[in-house]
Amino acid sequence: MGEAIRSPEARERALVTRIPHPAVGWVPNVSLPIRFSGTPMADPVAAPSVGQDTEEVLREVLGYEDARLAELSAKGIFGTPVERHEAAEVPA
Repeated sequence: MGEAIRSPEARERALVTRIPHPAVGWVPNVSLPIRFSGTPMADPVAAPSVGQDTEEVLREVLGYEDARLAELSAKGIFGTPVERHEAAEVPA
């Protein structure tokens, strides 16, 4: 895979891009090699971090109140935030 994403063809077609990630800065992304003239491509986003949407789901989907969420958070139920690391290298 490494050789393929560093190839002149991949660079020419801009197949490897970078997308922002809250924990690591930037991550490499392999774009769809097919281009559709009448269908614009959506900008890719990084996968959510583990537990990133937990409070929102508990509040909006399951109806948890803020006091209950604060109690669970104080007990460490939601874990700890992911540490930020150096950005991944992406071929130029």
